[in-house]
Amino acid sequence: MSAPLQPKEEEEEEEKISATLKEKAKKEKKMSGPLQPKEEEEEETSATCRSTLTDSRRTLAEVTFAGAHRISTTVTHSGVAVAEWINETIQRCSRHYGVAGPRQRHAIGLEVACRPNGSIALLQLCVGNRCLIYQLLHSYSDSYSYSDSDSDDDYPAGELFSFFRDDRFCFVAAGVDEVVYRLRRAHSFLVRNTADLGEMAATRLGREDLRRAGLERLARKVMGLKMDALAEVQMSEWWQRHLSRQQIACASVGAFISFELGRILFEI
Repeated sequence: MSAPLQPKEEEEEEEKISATLKEKAKKEKKMSGPLQPKEEEEEETSATCRSTLTDSRRTLAEVTFAGAHRISTTVTHSGVAVAEWINETIQRCSRHYGVAGPRQRHAIGLEVACRPNGSIALLQLCVGNRCLIYQLLHSYSDSYSYSDSDSDDDYPAGELFSFFRDDRFCFVAAGVDEVVYRLRRAHSFLVRNTADLGEMAATRLGREDLRRAGLERLARKVMGLKMDALAEVQMSEWWQRHLSRQQIACASVGAFISFELGRILFEI
């Protein structure tokens, strides 16, 4: 038989039992049903990134978002890598979604990240769980350093001009007019079909207050996702040649959210 507990030991034992019961009650409360509004407001959505392949033209990464969504991301400054991504995207869309037409176009999430002077550093595209991060700034500067034998990798990818004009696709973004204006002014890209996510939310959900909403607010109101955890990364130095894992994750999530919002709102 064990010896009787001393007063001090009894007190410590009671504290342990009390702490255990409190923890159990806390877990049961979490499992008892939907979160209360206050608890929902405190939930934040995070993203993680791991590189799966790096070569002279691209970095392939897998981004996990909100603990459930997995995004396959290509980060590149190479026109050849961009062309390969676009060609594979077109094939996948035809195979998985069928032939699109003017009345039923495939949504493509569209985002850009800019330097402080307003010039575009990154172009982000997403369809399904596949994302492209095109380092336009470095593609432009690198095009002058390639020899004639490397001319197929010069800025910009010709396929990208065709992709933006392809009538089978609709490029969706929050504030899409500003995005396509920047692309046209800086790089002569002409985007044929566009849809503004805020205007879609206002029209299809009857939420006039969302007409001019940014991506973060639309994600919160339409998808129930809070992106505050990514806010600090969004203000980072996107013009760096080598992006951090946090930057890749943030850029991928922005394009992915744009695509998902477009997909959801098109189906309403």
